[in-house]
Amino acid sequence: MKFLEEFRKIPNQITLIRLLLIPFFVYFVFQNNIYFVILLYFLFVLGDSLDGILARKLNQASEFGAKFDGFTDDIFYIFIVILIMISNPITSYLVFLTSIFFLLIFSFVKISGLLIHSEYIHIHLHSGKIYATLLTITFFYTFFSNYSIKIMNSFFILMLISGLYYSIEQMIIILKYKNINLDAKSIIFYESE
Repeated sequence: MKFLEEFRKIPNQITLIRLLLIPFFVYFVFQNNIYFVILLYFLFVLGDSLDGILARKLNQASEFGAKFDGFTDDIFYIFIVILIMISNPITSYLVFLTSIFFLLIFSFVKISGLLIHSEYIHIHLHSGKIYATLLTITFFYTFFSNYSIKIMNSFFILMLISGLYYSIEQMIIILKYKNINLDAKSIIFYESE
């Protein structure tokens, strides 16, 4: 019952709404409806900020909430990578293969966290924010502009490099530290709990 109690907290309700927005986001991408895609993306990002702010203001922060928020972010950004892979008519094999490679590395990091620490781990690193920003730019550029393949590939390579760095940073923390600080900002200045 403690699990259900967590959903009485307003921040976790916001995160649940964000999770439920993902299928609608995917649907409107395939409908090529940029207005709803932008609206849903904006609501997703706004909700991502609001849940954390409200958790602190209302004194409703919890380990479950932090992990649920991170899990929701991960699911959303995995869908964006998959959408870039399958929906772009001029996606090169290189983009497709590197996307698969990245998803495998990302999955390996998450599974390692589960196996080593017996819990889902999503560390809120600055590199993750950079990755999410580049992923967003790549997504919107790929889907909603008359783009040049060179520019799209440049965005994609930057996104991939930042995503790999983010995954490596998380993996080092998962392997090196027994107590994981989910609010760490960088491996460089890392302090475990």
